[in-house]
Amino acid sequence: MKINHVSICVRDLDKALEKHKEIFQIEKVEDFGTVTHEGVKAAGLSIGDFVLEFVQPLGPGAHTRFLDRRGEGMHHISFTVDDVERVRAHLLAKDIPLVDQNFRGYKDARYIFVRPSAANGVLIEFVS
Repeated sequence: MKINHVSICVRDLDKALEKHKEIFQIEKVEDFGTVTHEGVKAAGLSIGDFVLEFVQPLGPGAHTRFLDRRGEGMHHISFTVDDVERVRAHLLAKDIPLVDQNFRGYKDARYIFVRPSAANGVLIEFVS
């Protein structure tokens, strides 16, 4: 298991990217485009072995609610695992609540989220 990415929810993707490019002295931005099923546009900066991901909501939804309640900031931390199905089975066997019992997907990846209430206020994602 290793950190895949840390996701930061922002109101203005371009401004956030410019600010963090300066902070981390990075020029190359990975444009992830629109993630329709999550209702966001996303991009990232590669820092060492993981990505600092930025997401901007495109309309009403979970990310907009996040911004309204908490303001800009860390949305979730993602961990790469070999077998997300095995991780899901383990979490359910231990009665650890998931945001959604079904897998979500983006491109070739499948992922699940652990509810923040089960992880000291942190939204945790497992992806493979």
